[in-house]
Amino acid sequence: ETHANIITTIINDAYRVGEADILLDTPEDPFCRVTSDEVIDMIQSQQLMVLKGRRDTNNDNEDEVLGCVKFEVLEEKHGDTFESIVEWGCLAVAAPYQGKGYGNILVTAVEEHIRSTLKCKTAQLEILAPSFWKHEHKERLRCWYQRMGYTTSVPDNYEASTKSLPKGSVLGNRFFLLTDADFT
Repeated sequence: ETHANIITTIINDAYRVGEADILLDTPEDPFCRVTSDEVIDMIQSQQLMVLKGRRDTNNDNEDEVLGCVKFEVLEEKHGDTFESIVEWGCLAVAAPYQGKGYGNILVTAVEEHIRSTLKCKTAQLEILAPSFWKHEHKERLRCWYQRMGYTTSVPDNYEASTKSLPKGSVLGNRFFLLTDADFT
């Protein structure tokens, strides 16, 4: 349970930055991307990869959670057949370790798991970004995902790949949009 609490904090801290000015986050209604119970469920259902590393501070050699990524097998219908697609998300790296390549390590690991263990050919992720202004963090993520080879679901067609959501919408019965946003 201690790891679940640490992972919950890492995810919520990362997403608090990533969703700043997009989703409501106030002292009265603090932003919470995931709860500890949800993280425990991810762990128990084997849908969460956790990256641990050894730290050496003050002669203290112990494993520390550096980051994580969630994955889930979905089925998509194509005519009379179903295709398995794996969606990954909740990618988060603890603040002191950001910018050191750990996000790349996590994405590489989850993609390899998707290919070799889950035997799935298609991986997807989704991004929530403001419709009418540039969010620095989201733009950096979008460029990073493109460098990794991810494209919109309808290649070269942002509009056809996007669901537009108006300011004031509530996502998942708990996330209040502060701005018009695109879910791609």
